[in-house]
Amino acid sequence: MFTGKDNKVKPIICVNGESPISPDKAAVGRGFNLVIFDPQKKQVVKAEHFDTYAEDSSMMEIFLDSIEADQILLGVTFDDASRSLKSFAKKLLEELGASMAQDITLRAAYMFIGQKGIKGRSPYEKMEGLSPGVSWPQPIENHFCLPLKIKGKQGKGNINEGKNELRRAFCKKYDGYSDFCDAENIDNPLKASQIVDDNMHGDDILTVPIIVVPGMILNNLRLTLETLLLQPGIQVDHVMVMYDEKFSEELSNLVKLFGFQFKSLKSSRRYSDQFVKAMQEAWISFPKAENIIFLEEDLLVSSDFLSYFAQLLPTFEKDTSLSAISAWNYNGYKYVSDNSSLVYRVENFPGMGFLLKKSFYFTHIKRVLHTCCNKRSYYDWQDVMKVSMEVLVPDTSRVFHQQYEGMHKDAGLMKELFNKDRITNLDSKAKLLDVDSLEKSKYEEHLEALLKSSKSLDTSRVGDCAKDKIGFTVPNTIWKSYTIYYSQSSTEDHSVLTLLARCFGLFSFEGETPKGLHKELLRFTYNKNHVFLIGSKSPYFKYKPSSVQEIGVSNR
Repeated sequence: MFTGKDNKVKPIICVNGESPISPDKAAVGRGFNLVIFDPQKKQVVKAEHFDTYAEDSSMMEIFLDSIEADQILLGVTFDDASRSLKSFAKKLLEELGASMAQDITLRAAYMFIGQKGIKGRSPYEKMEGLSPGVSWPQPIENHFCLPLKIKGKQGKGNINEGKNELRRAFCKKYDGYSDFCDAENIDNPLKASQIVDDNMHGDDILTVPIIVVPGMILNNLRLTLETLLLQPGIQVDHVMVMYDEKFSEELSNLVKLFGFQFKSLKSSRRYSDQFVKAMQEAWISFPKAENIIFLEEDLLVSSDFLSYFAQLLPTFEKDTSLSAISAWNYNGYKYVSDNSSLVYRVENFPGMGFLLKKSFYFTHIKRVLHTCCNKRSYYDWQDVMKVSMEVLVPDTSRVFHQQYEGMHKDAGLMKELFNKDRITNLDSKAKLLDVDSLEKSKYEEHLEALLKSSKSLDTSRVGDCAKDKIGFTVPNTIWKSYTIYYSQSSTEDHSVLTLLARCFGLFSFEGETPKGLHKELLRFTYNKNHVFLIGSKSPYFKYKPSSVQEIGVSNR
């Protein structure tokens, strides 16, 4: 059912595959457009329109009075239907369940479904009136699976029923929220999603606090909050937005729409300073939390964001060699991160969206907070802290950072990280493989098994990398393991690895070392296979066949 738009796009009523009211039919026009439907025969009995702007409603009253017991009336108004509508017509409509007919005003858009003999008002009616400063109301379009016997509701229908008044007031006051404030979305309820996987009931992850630290673009925060609200089982009282006091009123009003918590922080000159304050405040606001999830600015979370953490949390909590679980992969670019079931151990701290262990924060971060974390997390905090702990990182990221636009001194790095094609998981039911093997000793066994069964790739054309070609051919197999060995003068020497990263389209930026290393091994997926880049200073270099020559400076 569609009320039409303005006085130009005509209305539609389509029922059971028939369209008795449509722009190409004679029985359509200004005023009331009505259809009588027989629920027993399941067919349209009659369709007509009545111009209750130019003519009185006497003929419409006769039409309404002709409706037989249990027959269903479907109606939409178009243009203006109020000017010549008499009180008796309103009474007849109300008896059929169209209770809002009494409130119809100039140019109001009204959609309703009633039935002869209904007790009470129809649950199928909606009205949009004129807003200040506009000439026409928002059109109404709805689809229903209609029962043959409509059960009435008590009381009188309200023109504001089904409207999100808080959201409407927010959108009226603030600009810049694009589709969030569009007519087709503005009344959508903002409600936390219910659990769909029975295994998630009572899961510990549902009580882990989530701290959101927004940046300057509040519409990007809105997108973060929307994707969080879609997480099955999300507990709104465990989500807190910690924001710079400069954005106090607008930002707090935005967060209120979603039902999340919020806290104002003293103003900061840099985002990294704001994030440090949020980390300090988080453990004060949630003193009993053993873990906290932190989300940086401009992120959208995947549909399995909480599920991803839930699957990893038991292993993570038992393993004292792990500092965090990351939802973001430095190397999560298109073509090199296509397995949503895989998770790695890495020595870098990717940041963006991560679950942090309380013991790690108080032992290793708190005492050096302003030293380790005075730069953005993607600069690798653990490298600054010189801590020999590792982070769990997905092959396919669970957060997406919106593209960077700006003139920051690090704009080149940020574009490399965020503006290249990336893969973010879209499978809401993704199950992680071999989670138990992520425990420290088991992970070594797991890697050894993969490397022992691996094959070395042909590196004879590695020089093609300098010509923007990949330089390697990965066989057309499914989830086999392939290796490339490269030389190093020390564990700090990643000159050859940097070239290889560029070849495959992994993270590569001048002045930055490759990311995602585990004991000088870098792993990723490519064309549905596992690829391992192994340095000569890695303990896994021992698996290099004697017949294979490692890539060195001379054959770069």
